Amino acid sequence: VVSGGAGHVRVWAQWEFGALTRGSMSGIAALYQTRSSVKPTMLIYGDSNWRLSRCEVRTRGGTGIVVGNNAWVHIYRCGIGGCGKKQYKATNCLSVHGNARARVEGTTVSYAAHGGARFYGSSTAFVRKLHAHHIESYGLLVDQFANVTAWNCTFQKCGGGAFATSINSKNCSLRTGGHLFLNSRAFNISEWWGPQRPASIINITSLPEALEALPWLGQFRVEQGGGGGEGKGGDAEGGGGGGEGEGQRGGSGGAELPNGSDEAAKDHVLMGGTRVVPPPIIGHS
Repeated sequence: VVSGGAGHVRVWAQWEFGALTRGSMSGIAALYQTRSSVKPTMLIYGDSNWRLSRCEVRTRGGTGIVVGNNAWVHIYRCGIGGCGKKQYKATNCLSVHGNARARVEGTTVSYAAHGGARFYGSSTAFVRKLHAHHIESYGLLVDQFANVTAWNCTFQKCGGGAFATSINSKNCSLRTGGHLFLNSRAFNISEWWGPQRPASIINITSLPEALEALPWLGQFRVEQGGGGGEGKGGDAEGGGGGGEGEGQRGGSGGAELPNGSDEAAKDHVLMGGTRVVPPPIIGHS
């Protein structure tokens, strides 16, 4: 467990989480400067399992977070990307590839010269309430064999468009819906960057519909907290989990929802009053 306590503790270094490591990081501002666009501030790979909560992961010239191999990561209310709008940009904010699985919620990706959140290889991801802004190309990339569900995201000042794929997109899929596209005088937001589209695009209209095709989210163990206080991370405000709660194994979406609960109640369970622990390493004792 790596924790910064009250506020953010700034660490100017590269971080590597590999092999069979697992744990969590919260309240840390990780920064790294590089002239190589492929060097990340944070590299998560191997069969590792990590949760990042209310962290700032910033880079000057490289990539914020790279997740690869068979790693699992839950990124919760973080800020990822560059350090400013001009000379302190990232190349890319978040890249997930290989057979990695990512759950990204309430997170901001910003200040990049190329892309925001990128999913390719055979990766699988659930992206919810992402805010992508000040990205010169695209907000979210789905490519190769990736399978991504994106729900209720905001795209603002993304120069090329909100979504992107490439000529290698014949085997990838995207479930998408509930997004907000914001224009400005300097950037014209369109839904797609370029003419290519994923092999499968499914429009969804509700959170349960977004979750129904993601049984693997249930492998994230959720411990229900007592709500409490306000928290802020990655430009996303919300209640910070407080108090002690009883651990439970979540169903689809990582938590059991009460019968008849509406979207706001589901937001509370999935975002506001929970502490999500990385799943056990599958295939290892």
